[in-house]
Amino acid sequence: MPSSDMKIEFEAPPVHEVAIGAGFDPRLVPLRSEHIGLFWGRIRDQFPVVEHRPPVGNPESLGDDAVPFPMPRYWFRSGDQTDVIQVQKNAFVFNWRRGGGGYPGFDASLMPSFGEYFRIFEDFCRDCLDVPTLDLDHCRLSYFNSIRQCEYWSGPTDTGRVLPHVSLPDLSANDSGVSTLDCHYSLATEDDTSIILRIRTGKSRDEQKESVLVFEIEASGRLGGVSKSVADDWYRRAHNAVRGCFLSVTDEDVRNRYWRPVAAAS
Repeated sequence: MPSSDMKIEFEAPPVHEVAIGAGFDPRLVPLRSEHIGLFWGRIRDQFPVVEHRPPVGNPESLGDDAVPFPMPRYWFRSGDQTDVIQVQKNAFVFNWRRGGGGYPGFDASLMPSFGEYFRIFEDFCRDCLDVPTLDLDHCRLSYFNSIRQCEYWSGPTDTGRVLPHVSLPDLSANDSGVSTLDCHYSLATEDDTSIILRIRTGKSRDEQKESVLVFEIEASGRLGGVSKSVADDWYRRAHNAVRGCFLSVTDEDVRNRYWRPVAAAS
């Protein structure tokens, strides 16, 4: 894997979504659905849309306050639909999704935004839930890259051109080709970090229904209940690990010709 201190960005990267997640241990037992409006009031100008979603990982299943109907995961969407904050009893997640503009950059935009809204949430927990600090344990950083049919990728059989280490079975004897792809790889990195590479093909959700190649690179780590300031160092290292994986698994010619690398600002 390329050195983690490489500072390379791209003019037109294939990334279409980034998720920065913080899991809590202990979870927020005092948090109830009636508190959500109080938190929303603090971010409503930036996130005017709120949605209910099923919780991830069944965060209500343990502890003395276990209930038969767990509190949902709440999504708060920005007006332009590019930013999303997700909240449930054991997690806070900030998502960026590509809209009309380009990728804003991790250091320049995404990590500062995550820090700003996490601070607002932590202040809310202190003021409204009597929880003075949040202890971060299971943290994640996920990059979702998406490639639609284009000059260098027309379908699953072209996946090796983008991801040279992905080999597809030879089905020519059956006069058939690979029509879909769905696989994942676990990659060892540092002691407190693991990397998972997930690769799949599908169809776009718009009316064109074009073939799409999606490859997600996710860094995750168990930090043992640390403060946000301590976790920030892990997020920076996780970003370097994700970037190193991206450079390792993608084709250099595709990167140079289509995604156009540039030196990142130090």
